[in-house]
Amino acid sequence: MIFSSGPNGKAPWPISFGFLAVGVYYFAVRPFERRWMIRREFAKRPDKDSEVEWQADGDKVLARSILWHAEMSWQAFTKLVRTPTGIMLYLTERQYHWIPRQAFASDAEYERFIDLAKSKIQNFYHVA
Repeated sequence: MIFSSGPNGKAPWPISFGFLAVGVYYFAVRPFERRWMIRREFAKRPDKDSEVEWQADGDKVLARSILWHAEMSWQAFTKLVRTPTGIMLYLTERQYHWIPRQAFASDAEYERFIDLAKSKIQNFYHVA
């Protein structure tokens, strides 16, 4: 807690308490609140739990679900992260598309997609 005295020798307790309350909220409560809010908003989405079909070639990536369709050039992706259970294609530092490994028909198709993506996206990371 911040301790100091004002010009007349009295400690400004309300200000100190206010700083403490804001700090506790921001560092202890806010992360949990944000996760709860994101989950709550996602549960309301009309396309939650829907399947997305991905197609890729040397020029572009197509993604399609029951409610939307997107066509993106490979330059739209800033980073590729390979994990044991799938791939993350990053559009920004915090926004990515998740493609699970089980979505591919075979391991060979999965590896072929990764090779293509690695040739098109500069930043590649492999997380074991």
